[in-house]
Formats: sequence, structure tokens, C-alpha cells
Amino acid sequence: MFQGWLQITLTLLIVILLTAPLGQYMAHVFLQERTGLDPLLNPLDRWINRGIGLHNLSEMAGWQYIQAVIVSNLVMGMAFFDPVVAATTPV
Repeated sequence: MFQGWLQITLTLLIVILLTAPLGQYMAHVFLQERTGLDPLLNPLDRWINRGIGLHNLSEMAGWQYIQAVIVSNLVMGMAFFDPVVAATTPV
């Protein structure tokens, strides 16, 4: 019983300690301000965008965002709910 309470306490402590730094980081990202992880993540971001053929980094219109969400949900749904994939994916 003690182990269960310890796990709950540690989980809550980790969440509480990470809330402020993660919130500040997300605010900087959403406001398109510079962050400490930019030197590490910007090259990775450019590499991924180049790999998927994304060259225009302008903001999306509402219908483009909806289309991207629907397509990504369909792809993830097919990947994880396909019986062949589901049988070989460890749970």
C-alpha cells in the first residue's frame, strides 16, 4: 500500500515541478520567441520539413489546419487499428 502512495506522490511532484518550466517554454514557442532549445531543435525541424517536402513556412488557414488534422488522424487510425499492425504492435 505504501508503494502505491509513493508512486502517486512522486507522479504529482514531477508534474508540479515541470508545469512552470514547460508552460514558459510553450509560451515562448507559441509567441515565436527564441528558446534555449532552438539551436538543438531548429536543425531537426528543418530536416523534417525538408524530408516531408514542406518548403513554405507560412501560417495555415483554418481549412488547412482542419485538413491536416483529419489526414493525420486517418493515417494514425489506419496504422494502429489495422489488424496486421495491431497484431505485431506490442501493447
